[in-house]
Amino acid sequence: MEFKSVIERPFINLFVDATAFAQFAEEIGPHQFQKAARFVRTSISSAVLSIECAANCCVAQLSNGGGFRNDIDKLPFLSKFEVYLGLNYPGQTLDRGRIEVQKAQELKSIRDRLVHPKQKTASIRIKDEKEGQMLCEGDFGIWELNRIKRLERAWNHEDAVKVLRATTDFLNMYFLELCGLNHNKTCKILMNDWVTEPQLKPFETQYNFKDPHLEKAATEWGIGFKFLGIVSTA
Repeated sequence: MEFKSVIERPFINLFVDATAFAQFAEEIGPHQFQKAARFVRTSISSAVLSIECAANCCVAQLSNGGGFRNDIDKLPFLSKFEVYLGLNYPGQTLDRGRIEVQKAQELKSIRDRLVHPKQKTASIRIKDEKEGQMLCEGDFGIWELNRIKRLERAWNHEDAVKVLRATTDFLNMYFLELCGLNHNKTCKILMNDWVTEPQLKPFETQYNFKDPHLEKAATEWGIGFKFLGIVSTA
């Protein structure tokens, strides 16, 4: 069998990046806090992007025509999940009141705060008048549902793990519970497809996805990536 093309979907790269950078931050530890915080910001950003990517992967599966898909593409990511669910699984609805959904929505708010910065106020004090160094002090609070700090400069690996867990809980709930899919059918939506000729249809395959970062997270953090076929062993 000869493969002629591949349908590229970046979801798994974003999701594994979120996991890997959270682990890098944990390995560095508090003694290199600034470097660890940089890894955490990358992890959290990748996690949020992976949810948006998953929503777009679902939209791409719709068979209602390109114009319809273009219209749906303008919707917020939760609405995309709702449209896909409603069209493919009549009777199923995305309960916006569920904690998994509310946490996912809050992650979108965190992402919006990163890319649409608003004024932040904090008290300052002079650390060394000679060198003119200043430290910012202030309590910016936390994001209530995900329980991570609002000030992204203060994030640590525990914040990244909370976001990764919230992302995974949402995707497990959506694909396995609401859509009723197994991990093979979920991976078919989220991951690359190999295409053959003459049918030009995606190649049917069984997904046995393995990644050391995800497996380590499942073992050490107790996160079950069931939608990818990786179960927690903690």
